Amino acid sequence: MKISDLEIYSCVAHYLSFTEAAHKLNMTQPGVSRTIKNIEQQLGAELFDRSGTKIALTPGGEIFLQSSRAILQQYQSSVNQLNSYNQEVDGKIRLRCMSIIMSLLGKAFFPGFLSKYPGIQIEHQSLTDQKLIDHDYDGISICMEKPDGQQMIAHRIFSYQYNYYATKSYLAKYGWPSHPEELNQHNCLLGGRPWFYSGDNEKKPVPLSKQLISTSEQVVETLCKEGVGIARLPVFYVNHYLSDANLVPVFDHNPHLAANLFAVYKKQKVQQYRKKLLIKELTDFFDQVEKTQLRRMV
Repeated sequence: MKISDLEIYSCVAHYLSFTEAAHKLNMTQPGVSRTIKNIEQQLGAELFDRSGTKIALTPGGEIFLQSSRAILQQYQSSVNQLNSYNQEVDGKIRLRCMSIIMSLLGKAFFPGFLSKYPGIQIEHQSLTDQKLIDHDYDGISICMEKPDGQQMIAHRIFSYQYNYYATKSYLAKYGWPSHPEELNQHNCLLGGRPWFYSGDNEKKPVPLSKQLISTSEQVVETLCKEGVGIARLPVFYVNHYLSDANLVPVFDHNPHLAANLFAVYKKQKVQQYRKKLLIKELTDFFDQVEKTQLRRMV
C-alpha cells in the first residue's frame, strides 16, 4: 500500500463521496473507486458502507482513518524536514550534456553562476547517445530528447535552429552543394545523430555516403573549423561563439530545422533546491539567448 493510496482514502473519507474526492484529487471517479476497492481487498475489510444513498464509514473504516491520518501526518513532517535540508544551496550538482553545450555554458553561463553561488560544485560528464536517458542518474541531463514514461521530468529550457556549415576553403576545394541531397558527395561530420532538412513542409532525411562520426560534438566542431568537412551546428552557437572561425552557411535557401533542449531529471517527491535553482538560471540564460537569436532573424 502506497502513501498515495492513504491520501485517496482520507480524501474520500473526508467528503464521503467518490465523485467529490475524484474532483479534488484531479482523478477520475472510477480510478478513485478502484483504489478504495484495492485497499479493502488488501485489508480484508470493508471501509465504506455503500448501502445507502450516500456512502458512510464502517467501524473498521473509522479505525483505519485514524491510523491513515497519523501515518500521513508523520510522512508530511518527514517531507517538511527533508525540504528544509534540501533548501541548502551549497553542494554538488551532477550535470550531463553534450560537449558543444558545455563549451557554451563554460564561456557564457558558469562564470557568472558560480560567482553568484560559490558554494555550488558542478560535476560535468559528457553526454552520449548511449547515456541519453538513464533512469538511475541522480543529476541533470541537458539533451534534445524527452524521456518516455513517468519516471523522469523534462523541462524545456531552449528552442533553437541548426544549419549546415563549412569553411570557405573546404567549399572552394570540394564544391558548393546546391541542395541537402547533394551532401552525399561531401565529407559530412556527424555528431552521432542522423541529419534532416526541411523540404516540402516536411522533415526529410539527408542522404549520406561519406561521413565521419564522433560522439563528441566538440570534435565535430574542431574538424569543421579545420576545413575537413561539413557539420550541422546550432545557428546561435556559430553566430555568437564561432564568429571568428570563418564558417559559412552551406545553403542560401535556409534548410535548417528547429530543435529543443530539455533539462531532464529523475522524478522525486522532494527535489534539491540547488537543482531547481540551476534549472531556473539555465532557463533564464537560454531565454536571453533565444531572444538574441530571434532578433538576428528579423
